Amino acid sequence: MPDKNLIHDKSILRELAKQVAEIAALPEQEERKKLWTSHNTPRAERPVVFVHPDGAWNELLPYESLVCETPLLREIEYDLKQRLIRHKYIPDDVPCHDDINVQKVIHNSMWGVEPKRINSKQAGGTWHHEPIINEPSD
Repeated sequence: MPDKNLIHDKSILRELAKQVAEIAALPEQEERKKLWTSHNTPRAERPVVFVHPDGAWNELLPYESLVCETPLLREIEYDLKQRLIRHKYIPDDVPCHDDINVQKVIHNSMWGVEPKRINSKQAGGTWHHEPIINEPSD
């Protein structure tokens, strides 16, 4: 019997994907794709506008607002909702695509040396690696 959470998450994603597909099928999206193709040639039609609310996504779409329970499906939910928000509130030239990118999984053994990551004490702050080699004897 399928997991209840998975069934719930799939229904959420199907609805979001349907909305994104409808937006991606709009004629304006094809025009945006052509504009970007033109932009990458010597005879660009006009400059393209790309608004990237990098640090503001957590305000536009807080992770707490996600409803999927499966971690991978939460990431897909976040991606789809970002596209819907971009379409509704950010009038730039970025086309809406109807595909979903699934990230590859990489396991890095670091040759037996486990990397150490030091997180920021501030929400949304940066992190850095703790050096593995500090002394020549290391």
